Amino acid sequence: MIVYLAGVVTGIAITLGTLALVLWLYTRRDNRPPPDWDPDATVEIPRIPPNPG
Repeated sequence: MIVYLAGVVTGIAITLGTLALVLWLYTRRDNRPPPDWDPDATVEIPRIPPNPG
């Protein structure tokens, strides 16, 4: 009986811990762009010259 209760308590603790971690990561994530973010800016991709070999 004690082993059963220990398993139930452990399962509840793991479930609550996982839920708390997911919620913490979800609320910690910042979806707002930085203030100097320019949606119309073009990113220059450097061209790698072909290998002459």
